[in-house]
Amino acid sequence: MRWWRICKTWAYLSRTGVNDMDAGLLRGLYTLFMFLAFAGIVWWAWSARRKADFDDAAGLPLEDDDLQEHKGDRS
Repeated sequence: MRWWRICKTWAYLSRTGVNDMDAGLLRGLYTLFMFLAFAGIVWWAWSARRKADFDDAAGLPLEDDDLQEHKGDRS
């Protein structure tokens, strides 16, 4: 029955105009979401668990192409 109270409260607030969402509020929420996503990606990229993977990837351009041919990778 709790969801019914929430629906009634939401309907009351929408009738009184208390929870009107305008473009400014939506832009603010979008900005907050994008900032949190950016902060999450930065945190993921700089975490200590990813260091070994990134160090391996950093050396890929310096590896010899002949080494890949000996492994059987003919891409």
